[in-house]
Amino acid sequence: MTQTLGVLGGLGPHATVDFLRKLLQEAPAHRDQEHVPYIVYSNPATPDRSAAIVGAGDCPWLALRAGVMTLENAGVTAIAIPCNSAHYWHAQLAETTSVPIFDLVSIACRAASPRANGRVGILGTEGLVASDLYGRALESQGAHAMYPTEELQREISQGIALAKSGIPTAAGALFAAATEDLFRRGADTIILACTEIAMALEAVSFGLLGQCIDTNRELARTCVTWWHRAPTQSRAGPRPSLCSSLP
Repeated sequence: MTQTLGVLGGLGPHATVDFLRKLLQEAPAHRDQEHVPYIVYSNPATPDRSAAIVGAGDCPWLALRAGVMTLENAGVTAIAIPCNSAHYWHAQLAETTSVPIFDLVSIACRAASPRANGRVGILGTEGLVASDLYGRALESQGAHAMYPTEELQREISQGIALAKSGIPTAAGALFAAATEDLFRRGADTIILACTEIAMALEAVSFGLLGQCIDTNRELARTCVTWWHRAPTQSRAGPRPSLCSSLP
């Protein structure tokens, strides 16, 4: 069976494009046929995940589930969701399908583990911070999550809105200030737990970006590794007989 990645996108659109770009960058490919085949389902109309977590908006569950079903029916063999806040519903989504869904939170925590002596900063949406999704995951591996101050969290939320509006440089300045503050307070590394944050920090050439965990890039690396571990025959191209039969 052909191994095909499904991407549940639109959460938001800029983050989806950023993930696909990094999926290409992380592939050790020298020709087209060595890249990961994927199918994207993008539904930007999905209700805001962060707002739903804090009880200030509609629940995105039905839209997320519909996206998973669409990808499953399309024949994908694994699913990536380039949105941290959407992983609040990861366990429930995983129970509704036989297709494995990559766990972005676990992936990011594993990437942070070798860099941290126990203190991991978390930059994310208001909903993600309120859920303590990363805090619980880090605690299970003996680490401690550090969050921004309330004032800086408001600036992060403002930055996320700017990034989603297509203004990454203005967003990057706000994210840079919050990142520097967490490092000053003793964070060993920082998980950029909103997929727009790394994109905006790249736009301003932030000098400490290399000390942070880019969750979109870590997800892309995991997807590339998954595909390359699949049987070689699953990546076979069109059979010559099909081409030779054409006029």
